[in-house]
Amino acid sequence: MVVIREVRHPLALDFETERLVYHLRKDQKKSWDYIAANVENNSGGPSTRDTVQRAFHRFSIKNQKSAYKFANCGRFAWKLTPAIEKFLLRKLLCLRKKMICTSVTLQGVLAKEKGVKLADSAIRKFLISEGYKWSPRAQKRLYSEKDMAKRYKFSFAVAKMSLMKIRKKLALSMDGVILTTPPTDPTDLANYCHNGETHMWRKDDEAALPELAGGHPYADQIPLSRALPLWGGISEGGFAEVVMHKKKKLTIVEWLKVVEGGRLTDAIRSLKPSRQRPFHVLCDNEKFLKSKLCAKAYKDRKVKLWFVPPRSPDLNPVERFWSWLRRELRRRDLQDFNKKTPVLGKMAYRRRVRAVLKSSKAQQVAKNIAKGFKKVCQKVVAKGGAHSGK
Repeated sequence: MVVIREVRHPLALDFETERLVYHLRKDQKKSWDYIAANVENNSGGPSTRDTVQRAFHRFSIKNQKSAYKFANCGRFAWKLTPAIEKFLLRKLLCLRKKMICTSVTLQGVLAKEKGVKLADSAIRKFLISEGYKWSPRAQKRLYSEKDMAKRYKFSFAVAKMSLMKIRKKLALSMDGVILTTPPTDPTDLANYCHNGETHMWRKDDEAALPELAGGHPYADQIPLSRALPLWGGISEGGFAEVVMHKKKKLTIVEWLKVVEGGRLTDAIRSLKPSRQRPFHVLCDNEKFLKSKLCAKAYKDRKVKLWFVPPRSPDLNPVERFWSWLRRELRRRDLQDFNKKTPVLGKMAYRRRVRAVLKSSKAQQVAKNIAKGFKKVCQKVVAKGGAHSGK
């Protein structure tokens, strides 16, 4: 159990005096006034009638002492035992891979599974003492020499282009994202609204672990009932939605329908590209994008894919736009939380996402990010192919 320090008020009674009060009243039948006048409090003065009455009524005959109800004093326990410390670390290592695990999350788990009430501030102090920090979940990736060479080559080619040439070539910077609706559990909802899925408790030397640093992002771990998968893109014309699908991953057949149905070219045209076909679409290396069936569909519609180097999300401008979108949605979620507004359902949240994406603010953010594509590539060149910091 948690070690609890007894803190008694100067006008209260200690355990031995409370036992004396019980015997004076129960066995000797003394009056309350007599007991109060003949029993000293912790400061050495006479007690009051109310004080001795409370001491008598909470005295336990079975335990021969007063039951000190720490939970009723308005404070939480302040000290942890080794067993509780091991429990908290074990739960942290497990839960942080599955959810947003904060000190409040651990506080709730500890109370539920161990029956121990502990202040969340005490948990935070303990985690910090163990070397854990509340740090970004997605880290700047560490690259091999081969990867850095590919990144340098790609970035150098872009950095050499004029802004006009980039504007003409880059018809769309495209990628997918999995947005999440807020959870319904009160604790999870508070964690989500205040912290989002961007930070976690981890040590400095855990930055490159795949399960913590982006290999398995939080969005892939949430249930499908809360997932809002979306494919879209940006250019200097703004943002355009390509498709909002039902499952977390698009299949070759599903993407082929998107391309053949004209959704991809419609999205490009809606942003008023600087040049006519062929449209160049900057994207990552998803397998379904490279399939032979889709390659024929691209050719028929005069679309050319322009692939970023492997494991290089910082070189795809739309990734920065997704980061902004998550922050904007979480800001609105926090407003709802503070107003105690009921959590939106999936359909209502989908409407909110589309309303945000169509707003003039979102369109301007997309334009500004697309304009900064060359600067990002110049930073990568200056660092020899290392992460741009974006």
